[in-house]
Amino acid sequence: MKTEGWRAENHIRPCERRCRQVALKLVGLPPAACFALLFLAVAVPGCGRKEEPPVIKPEQLAPINPDSSPEVLEKARLQQAIAIREGIEPPPPAIRLRGGEPATPEVLAAYNQELLRYIVRTRDTPESLQELMRIRELPRLPTPPPGKRIVYDPRNRIIKLDPP
Repeated sequence: MKTEGWRAENHIRPCERRCRQVALKLVGLPPAACFALLFLAVAVPGCGRKEEPPVIKPEQLAPINPDSSPEVLEKARLQQAIAIREGIEPPPPAIRLRGGEPATPEVLAAYNQELLRYIVRTRDTPESLQELMRIRELPRLPTPPPGKRIVYDPRNRIIKLDPP
């Protein structure tokens, strides 16, 4: 009985052999060349200039308005995340907070601005209202009007009145 010498075709699975045959017929190139072309077609477009993150100025950073549209909320969250990563501290709030003021929209915006400054400085976001209340660097929470309460939204990093 005569044994054949080792040949690569004898050790390839049938599905691989069929793929090679199809590649040769369709393109007319050997499989290695087909693979190289495919690699170049996929890899080369990714080698171009990378997209730069948007440049954020401190005066652009403002607390998120919970009444905004989802697109505006997402854009503001992205700006805040970039500012936190880059360490860009927003300007101080327009109102000087003492703590315990009535929760008007202006006071809530000022408190949220101060909260954002704290988050950028420490790179630490409180997870709950109780954790937020334990932060000594922030003023006391504003006093909500009767029938409402202050809630903390960790996703948007703001406090707001509930019900609105």
